[in-house]
Amino acid sequence: MIDTFATFTPSGGHEVLARLRDEGRALALPSDDIRGRRVCDRRGRVLGRVRALYIDIVTFRVREFLVGPRRLLAPQRDAIFVRSEAVTRVTASRVFIDRSRAGTQRASVFDPETREVEDTGEYAFYTGGWWFLW
Repeated sequence: MIDTFATFTPSGGHEVLARLRDEGRALALPSDDIRGRRVCDRRGRVLGRVRALYIDIVTFRVREFLVGPRRLLAPQRDAIFVRSEAVTRVTASRVFIDRSRAGTQRASVFDPETREVEDTGEYAFYTGGWWFLW
């Protein structure tokens, strides 16, 4: 999975994005977390699920999210990045997007704030997800 990359903004600038969890940050409100929700286009077709959130490392705002394939064992090349400006509606189980909105200067429906995660000391070792192999 991609960890950090540079992208061009619709206004012609650029920003460096990193995965939310890799920057030691979390969403300020847990209800704003859309990871795991199905992503649908404007026609209602399911494109996949939200796999990761990417934040601008300067402003710490969510700018893009990774939509993984619908199939569990599908290759990662089927994943797509979606700008947060493309979100038109968020429900408890789905995120609706309209890609034609991504290049516009409209206010985003999905623009959550992030906060710094407190250091958990020795237990931070277990949050990597690979501890179950031991």
